[in-house]
Amino acid sequence: MTRSQFLWCLKLLGYWLLAYIAIQVAAPVRYVLWWMLRSGGRIHEPLGLFNTRTYLPFQIAWGCFLGLFPLPRVVDAFRVMFGRFRRTLAPEVDERHRRRPILWAWAPPTAIFLLRFLSFHVQNESVFGGNVGVTRWQYFFSNYMLEWLNLTDPLTLRWMIDRLAIAGPMLLTIAYAVTVHLRLRMQERWPLQKTASEPPAI
Repeated sequence: MTRSQFLWCLKLLGYWLLAYIAIQVAAPVRYVLWWMLRSGGRIHEPLGLFNTRTYLPFQIAWGCFLGLFPLPRVVDAFRVMFGRFRRTLAPEVDERHRRRPILWAWAPPTAIFLLRFLSFHVQNESVFGGNVGVTRWQYFFSNYMLEWLNLTDPLTLRWMIDRLAIAGPMLLTIAYAVTVHLRLRMQERWPLQKTASEPPAI
């Protein structure tokens, strides 16, 4: 492995870890959404159950939201938010370069997810000790498993890790990469016209 390939892999893992930070940054957004729905009488469930039930769909929406904005502009916005005003803006990034590590950050969690998905055995009884069988889809993606939550059961902890630490970052990074690709395609199809100001003719 060459030095450039090694650095590319390090950047790939770094962006994968950034997905976890992005999930934590979005926690206040989920709290505000829960408060608005609960105040409006739409839901009556506690915050913890709401976060668990809406975790995966929210990660898809959050990844799409992050992909709508170019990364250099986001960096400039954070500099302004934290009062770090600088004359030099963030350097431009060639977003059309398909080998950018951030666009491949979905690969590590997806590989781990596929290993867990294929190694999961469908049992006759629930993984939480119930008498109801569970399929792979129900275990990893649906809210069907919330009916058998038992925090003292090690299988419950394993399910929460599969859902929160593997499936969530995977969906967020996939949604981000797909949204960036669609945004670039739209920019190529409908480019912004930059009109230069000209002095009035005399």
